[in-house]
Amino acid sequence: DDSYLPRCGADLAVDTAGGRYPLLIWSHGLTGTGCEHGVLATALALRGNVVAILHHSCGSSSGCDLVTNGSESFLSYDQPIMKKGRYPLDFRQRQAEHRSNEVSEARDLILGACAGKDLSDRIDRNKVVVGGFSFGAATAGLAASTDEEGKFCAAVLIDGWWHIALRKLKVNVDLPLQAHERGIQIPSLFIGSEEFEGYDDLRDGTLRLQAKCPDKRVAVLAGTRHGNFMDAIWWLPKWMTRGMGFSGKAIDPHDTYAEFVGMVADFVEEKTSPK
Repeated sequence: DDSYLPRCGADLAVDTAGGRYPLLIWSHGLTGTGCEHGVLATALALRGNVVAILHHSCGSSSGCDLVTNGSESFLSYDQPIMKKGRYPLDFRQRQAEHRSNEVSEARDLILGACAGKDLSDRIDRNKVVVGGFSFGAATAGLAASTDEEGKFCAAVLIDGWWHIALRKLKVNVDLPLQAHERGIQIPSLFIGSEEFEGYDDLRDGTLRLQAKCPDKRVAVLAGTRHGNFMDAIWWLPKWMTRGMGFSGKAIDPHDTYAEFVGMVADFVEEKTSPK
């Protein structure tokens, strides 16, 4: 269905008239898919960026089609055991590592012309930004913190899931461990929701991580909920997104989304423009 936004321009010719463009590799959130940030991708493309949105294959998406040795299968969302004493503490950490490897692999495949030589020739390999939302922010943070080859020049981290706190299960762990241990050394944009800032353990974990990021820009958008950074606020009427808790009740979700996208686009442009 070419009317769906993330695919509506799939057959457009690559612009070969300009120079080389920055590349943003984007990681979706937990139970999300590669289609949930199409509005963001379109807006960033209009600002002169190539955007690649992954659909992760570790059981952290809502579902994923797999092809292994020519055989097709479907991978459903994989839920850990939610019982006291049985919750696997390394479950999300292992998924984050899998996702981070997919981010790095996607970069290499795109720059290696697997997405088409016309496209790879138009990308500046020194201007690759890694980004993500929620668990995707944790994924991007992991990729950035473990990047020893200079693959990424900046990171965009939206309402990140930097700490797992399940009090009834007595689970209280930072996520991902490598980012908290090493910090993130490349320029990083943190944009958060007022909702996530209100969770004490998550807020404290976020602040611990940010303290280890020497070149950072931090913003918390007033009145926002986690869903304010998702395309879902465009799929439903405003009154419904507020009523369902996707959006803060006292803000206009479309105006807030435009503000958020503008901040991301400005940051990417700043960090990928010639000095």
